Amino acid sequence: MLARQHYEKAFNCGQVRAVLALAKFYTLGLGVRKEDKKVEEWTIKAMSATMLDQSPPDIFPFVRMFD
Repeated sequence: MLARQHYEKAFNCGQVRAVLALAKFYTLGLGVRKEDKKVEEWTIKAMSATMLDQSPPDIFPFVRMFD
C-alpha cells in the first residue's frame, strides 16, 4: 500500500491532518504526479472537515507554500 493510500484511509477515518499531507504530496509530486486540481480538492476537504467539528489543522505552513 502506498503512503498516499494510507493517508486517504486516515482521512476517511476522521484524521483531518492527513489531508494536508495528501495536498502536500500533490503539490510537490511526492509519489504522485503534481496536480493542482488535486491540491485544491484535498485542501477544500480539509477546510470542510474542520468546519464540521474536528480540531483545526495547522494549515498556515502549508498555505505559505503558495506565496
